[in-house]
Amino acid sequence: MKKLWQRLKLHLAEAPQNDTPFWRNVTCGLWLAAAAAAALGILGIPTGLGRVFDLAAGMSLYFLLFPLATKAAAALFSLLRLPGPRVFAASFITTAALAFHVFAGAESGLLFSLVMAAIFSLSGTAAGLLYAFLRAHGIRRSRKAILLLLFLSAASLCFFHPDSPPPARPADGFAGGAEAALNPANPGPYRYSYFTYGSGTDKKRPEFGREASLVSRTVDASAYITDWTPLRTLFWGFDEKKLPLNGRVWMPEGEGPFPLFLIVHGNHTMEDFSDTGYAYLGELLASRGFITVSVDQNFLNYSFWSGIPDENMKLRAWLLLHHLLQIEDFHRQEGNPFSGKVDWNNVAVAGHSRGGQAAAMAADYQKWFAGDKSLARFASFRIKAVAALAPTDAAVDGEKASPRDIYYLVLHGSQDGDVNSFSGDRQYQRVTFSRGSEFFKAYLYIVGANHSQFNTAWGRLDSSLPKGLLLNRKQTMPPDLQQQIAKVYLAAFLETVLHGRQDYLPLFRDWRYGEKWLPQARYLSHFTGGDYQ
Repeated sequence: MKKLWQRLKLHLAEAPQNDTPFWRNVTCGLWLAAAAAAALGILGIPTGLGRVFDLAAGMSLYFLLFPLATKAAAALFSLLRLPGPRVFAASFITTAALAFHVFAGAESGLLFSLVMAAIFSLSGTAAGLLYAFLRAHGIRRSRKAILLLLFLSAASLCFFHPDSPPPARPADGFAGGAEAALNPANPGPYRYSYFTYGSGTDKKRPEFGREASLVSRTVDASAYITDWTPLRTLFWGFDEKKLPLNGRVWMPEGEGPFPLFLIVHGNHTMEDFSDTGYAYLGELLASRGFITVSVDQNFLNYSFWSGIPDENMKLRAWLLLHHLLQIEDFHRQEGNPFSGKVDWNNVAVAGHSRGGQAAAMAADYQKWFAGDKSLARFASFRIKAVAALAPTDAAVDGEKASPRDIYYLVLHGSQDGDVNSFSGDRQYQRVTFSRGSEFFKAYLYIVGANHSQFNTAWGRLDSSLPKGLLLNRKQTMPPDLQQQIAKVYLAAFLETVLHGRQDYLPLFRDWRYGEKWLPQARYLSHFTGGDYQ
């Protein structure tokens, strides 16, 4: 054993013998590229403790392990008596391996991960060669740093694309509808208040903990969840037997009663909270006389560290129904902000991504929850309308939602990098009406809209880091324009189906009715009414 250790020490000492100063300088570029790959990987797996902590802890681990891996590989090359600069070769291979692991871990696919491994290792080599050339020719350090930064900046352009909105479609002589009705995206006449309800014990968000205006009950989802992990309990402070009912509320001021509108987010990184991202809708709709609630389901979302609960698709609809039951309980309590304010004949639900599917499932809940005693009271409820933003449409227990005699609206974008097929169109086809009924369904397909920008908290990327940086966003419209479209259509939809206004109905038959309200883009709209035969 002693001889083996001495031999290993000898090969460790001999490993860098062929690495001249030139090759050591080239190796610096590889270490820089590896550090960039490590940072991208770290940012894609947040711990929930903040990016500063994540980067500090992750990069500390990188600076500990990467040199060890490089030295071990170089010692192996020395043991095998391979010629050439061994530390450089080891750094090249280790950089490629690290980049491959980062992208493969983000489910980028084998071929794409191999391509990115080659790009990082070759880019690092190119940067290192430039650095070595500058040092060999005696250029001062400040100039070398500037030139190296310029090179790396130029190389990074392959990951980014300038934003430009898609071209506008001409109106074809159609008269805009602004003369017929006021822009539904403009604030309405109501003042409103904002408050939250929650478990009162949330340790991550005080607005659902000690600062919650109303304390809600918890619900036992153990009948649906069998794989809630200890890490998830450690993060949230509760398990599947005590899921909270947390919501952000925008309440119109006045006697009421007001229509009720709930919106729920979809799947996103669990540690990057999603429910704040619809405040722009909550503020607008409350000013127009709709009680608006953004539902928190972050604890059902995916985490690199703790995965995602099984049956999470079903749970999203189940929890949405329990929120309605909780609001009914609030409505019955004297002195509660909800007391006497809810018009239970005019209830609408909406969702984004998986939340959009959950909203449709909630309107057809008997398919999945007919025997659930915790939802027995829901038999007296009626969801009048459903709206969906870029929804999924996966089968759950072999079934898909097919609600009947409701109003239905779906929006989807051509640049959606997550739900990259128009899944909402399939749900649209399954919504049916009784002959001669007043109900309708409509969709709007938006050229230039992506998946994430309907939620202000999700950013511009439809995939998490590092994969998200490689999405071509050249033809993706700016977030404020995409959110303007959502405001126009959701406000007009609720005004039509819950307030009974008829002046917005033509918008759903033909988008050009709202041409003066909408950003310049290309749109495809479709409409079917209950009188269609």
